[in-house]
Amino acid sequence: MNNVNNTLLAVLAVQAALCGAGWWVGAATLSLSRSAALHWMGLCLCIGLGSVLFMPGLEVPLALSLPARNLLVLVGCMLLRRGNALFLRGDTADLEQALLLAVAVLAMLLIGMEPGEQWVRALTLSSAIGWVLLRGGIELVRGLTREHSWAAALTISLPMLLLGAALMGRAAAALVVPPQSPMLDLSQPSSAGTGLLLTALLVFGTTQLMLLYLVIMRLVRRLREVASQDPLTRLLNRRAWMLALQAERVRMQRHPCATAMAVIDIDGFRHLNQRYGNAQGDELLQQLARCLEETARATDVVARLGADQFGVLLSDTDADGATEAAERLRQAVAGLNLRVGEERVPLTISVGVAVQPADLALQLSFSALQLRADEALSSAKAGGGNRVQIDRRPVSLVLA
Repeated sequence: MNNVNNTLLAVLAVQAALCGAGWWVGAATLSLSRSAALHWMGLCLCIGLGSVLFMPGLEVPLALSLPARNLLVLVGCMLLRRGNALFLRGDTADLEQALLLAVAVLAMLLIGMEPGEQWVRALTLSSAIGWVLLRGGIELVRGLTREHSWAAALTISLPMLLLGAALMGRAAAALVVPPQSPMLDLSQPSSAGTGLLLTALLVFGTTQLMLLYLVIMRLVRRLREVASQDPLTRLLNRRAWMLALQAERVRMQRHPCATAMAVIDIDGFRHLNQRYGNAQGDELLQQLARCLEETARATDVVARLGADQFGVLLSDTDADGATEAAERLRQAVAGLNLRVGEERVPLTISVGVAVQPADLALQLSFSALQLRADEALSSAKAGGGNRVQIDRRPVSLVLA
């Protein structure tokens, strides 16, 4: 049994070393979540070194190796929890973890190496590590629900939760198992120790796979965002705009309703570019994009369609609601306090609006709707700009 435990400890040490090297490479080559990857590398180093210290035959005094290996496991779990929090931009709970580590170190110093105090050591460290893992698992579930479903978040967090529960059970067992029971010391041959090592090996490997899955999914999401975002304004680009129109068409086929579209153009943008320069023109576009996104409703789709042209898709909105929404956008832009040095830059927009009535929701294509909005925009600019123009022509005339 002792040979089996030593083999499992060696496998765990090698596994931790390989995973740590992988996270080091990831931190060096990927800008995504570099701090989290370094924390996960620290977890691997702690687990690997702790596994080596658990092996018998080392020329290290027991009074040093025993507290060191236990504290390394605790620190590794803390690094895992903190790395997850950094990855998900959550609370790192630094004060809580610092206090817990201080209590654990103090307990190791007070308990000492007396054989009769073995159960106190198992109770203290298993409780601390179990607490970190359970708390970290719960925080991981909460953080992942912002990006994934509850089922996926729970599945990803399950290794931490299971190992935390197992260690809490070990701590509870320390209260009832006789002090000299081999269950409380992994360095002694026992079926319980072997089972715990197997569990640690499987859970550590599964945890690493789950962390890798999180990184891959985050990278995939970033790639999708890059493919669908305008690089200057961070709004949806024309490709994403067309996909949004297709999605709206599918929704309207199931639930017919009025839908409106607004096409927006900056008044005199070429003149502004010539006067203030392209760099200031880009800054004006960015501020305008932020204004449109903040003023639009949460259900609206805002996109950059061209150099100084933007589109807003207004779902479930009739002519009156669309006119009100477009006027709100126009007023918000006109009220911006934009400056180049000490000079205030007047920025206004013209808005063309077209509406697809609910009773004819299935008869008008979005390309025709956008054409009507473009024509309304031309009328608004011809009327002097800084105004909203809505196309109220009957749909049948547009389709003819």
